[in-house]
Amino acid sequence: MKTLRFIIFVSFLIITDFALAQKVEFTVLGAKGLIKVGEAKLKVGSKITTGQSIHIGENSYLGLATADNRVMEITQQGTYTTQQ
Repeated sequence: MKTLRFIIFVSFLIITDFALAQKVEFTVLGAKGLIKVGEAKLKVGSKITTGQSIHIGENSYLGLATADNRVMEITQQGTYTTQQ
């Protein structure tokens, strides 16, 4: 009986971990101007996860590091959504 409870408990933890986990796609290296994720303004060191939308205002700059340590810059105004 204790073994069955343990198996159910471990299964619950694993399922919960998969359900709540969001993969970090980018880390903010530099930001200038109006840059938001939802209502929150992005700061250096912020993490951007899968499925988040980033709004970049006019005359703004966003420098990002990808999960595999590549660097990218976005300077064009618009809304961008991260994907897997």
